[in-house]
Amino acid sequence: MVVESVVHQHAEEAAFQWARRSSAIRSPRYSLKDVAALDNRVEAHVAGLRLAGAPAWVACEEALEDGPGEMFAATAFVFRTEPDKLASRLETLLARLESTPELQRGFVGGLGFSSWPSISTHARSWVESEAPLLKALGLTAFRVHQKPPPEVTLQRALTMVDPGVIQEALRLVGEMAVGRSVQLLPSEPKGPAPLRLLWARSNLHLQRTAPAMPVLHALADEDSSEAQPAAELLVRRLDEQSALKWIRQGLGRNDRRRRAVFAVGAAGYPKLVDDLLSVMEDESISRVAGFAFTMLTGADLEFLDLNREPPEPSDEDVDPAIEDPDAELPWPHVARVRDWWTQYKKDYVAGRRYLMGLPVERTSLQRVLAVGKQPHRRAAALEQVLLDAKTPLYLTSKPGWAQARELLGWP
Repeated sequence: MVVESVVHQHAEEAAFQWARRSSAIRSPRYSLKDVAALDNRVEAHVAGLRLAGAPAWVACEEALEDGPGEMFAATAFVFRTEPDKLASRLETLLARLESTPELQRGFVGGLGFSSWPSISTHARSWVESEAPLLKALGLTAFRVHQKPPPEVTLQRALTMVDPGVIQEALRLVGEMAVGRSVQLLPSEPKGPAPLRLLWARSNLHLQRTAPAMPVLHALADEDSSEAQPAAELLVRRLDEQSALKWIRQGLGRNDRRRRAVFAVGAAGYPKLVDDLLSVMEDESISRVAGFAFTMLTGADLEFLDLNREPPEPSDEDVDPAIEDPDAELPWPHVARVRDWWTQYKKDYVAGRRYLMGLPVERTSLQRVLAVGKQPHRRAAALEQVLLDAKTPLYLTSKPGWAQARELLGWP
């Protein structure tokens, strides 16, 4: 007998836990083991929906408009549903996406939590559609499952005018190292900053540094949300002296200091640690400086007691309408951090790049992927691709249990 209240609880919890994991996969608080544990909870509630059958669909459909989490629960359930019900239920979800595009993130999450055999037929149909939404979803399905679509399909997608389609096509080309990937990329970037960043990133993934660098330079100097990721990519590909020059110039400018601090962690050169310590007293970027210090040296501020209590906020500092982007980062105790660096700086070779205290080399990157926190793991995955264009980008956002099997040897 199916208990309706229990079914609704499974639907609510699947949505809630997925929303938690959406934040967790980018959080400096979460390791792979933590993500895997959270994803097991998500999957347990999705399994409860599958066992409930028809009543589960009623509960999911009723809640669809509540947000991406509810769309995730419905999508994950639908691709586990009875074959004779799948088409009509999927049509309902796609219609909601047309009317409420902000739900798309949840649908994509549901694709990622579903098996490739259960979605492959639909993905192949979607990528051949002329409807931009369906084509973008099809490309996304191939990407999150790291399956290469037909090259002719990718080439056609890259010539479309819809930015959502172009975005997914660019990500696929760069992340999957698909066949003749270099020939598939447009010769120059077009469109808004997010598409230009993806174009440059895909070129770097394919070891085409020369065309990407001018674009990254320009983006890193812009006043946009793409400036920081562009700067982090840029310094990873500059030679040491050029990277140091760009970062030090940025540290000297209030409007670029934050992105320059993040770039220190991305560049990974020990010579930059003293520059980092010099700005760590600035409370507006102190936690970011601590994050970059850990990214480079591997020193866990909290574990090593290199952190301090947060400062008392003034009335002017508190605005509940503004989310603190550094809320999950510890406050570094600058004197203790400086003492630690004085003691251990001899272990870091000048001119060598480091990630989490390890040289940027294949074996070290694999270790960071296995045991690092999520931002460190994403950085390691990117560095792997930059070392070898034939290596597909490792997706640190895919279900934790799948990653744990691959990297930790879990059954």
